[in-house]
Amino acid sequence: MADSPLRDELPRSEQRRDVLLRAAHDVRQRTRLALTAARAGILVVDRSRSVLLCDPLVARLLDLPADIEIPCAQAATGLHPEDRAAVAAVWSGESEAQQESELRFRVLDTDDTHRWRSIRVAPLDPGGDGELIEGVVADIDPQIRREHELQQLRTNLATAQAMTGSGDWETIIPSAPDRREQIVWSEGLYRIFGVEPTGEPLSVELIVARTHPEDRQGVATAIEGMRASPVDASILPFEHRI
Repeated sequence: MADSPLRDELPRSEQRRDVLLRAAHDVRQRTRLALTAARAGILVVDRSRSVLLCDPLVARLLDLPADIEIPCAQAATGLHPEDRAAVAAVWSGESEAQQESELRFRVLDTDDTHRWRSIRVAPLDPGGDGELIEGVVADIDPQIRREHELQQLRTNLATAQAMTGSGDWETIIPSAPDRREQIVWSEGLYRIFGVEPTGEPLSVELIVARTHPEDRQGVATAIEGMRASPVDASILPFEHRI
């Protein structure tokens, strides 16, 4: 009696299943390594029961126990009071945060200070009832602190420029070839050139146009030189009239 085609196919089906399982395991391992490198982890929220489950990385970031179901209300007690409502709304489904939107929030320390975290969520069962969501929680405290330091430096620079009657600009080169470069002016430069911050579009051409006619060619040449070789100090300083 000839063997059944189904019997011949079965070993190959099992082989394919083993290959898929190994591939899925490899993907999970690579994902875990990537999340660890990014100082991030995964939590799962069961909205129907208002509980969440943290992996060890998220547990450390949120000061919660790992791999144990925790009531969402209990987990929220460790958050900054001003952020609890927003995070709770994401966990409960009142705020439908999507994967591409980031919610930033603070976790309290024992000494009344706080650390910044972020969360991005998405349905764990796309197309389902949405009761299960998966969130990626990341440590963004170093990033937030750098942003605050940069803002403080900008504030100090603006104060110094106001006191000395000076200004500066920054050229942002677009990544897309069909977009024009942007010129970001400091408040001091607005004052020097007599331009309202909400007025004319800012460009190198505007700087040249606001320059005394006899000095325009020199200013244009100096700007082109800076574009070609930003580190070449020989083109500076260049004095001109407005």
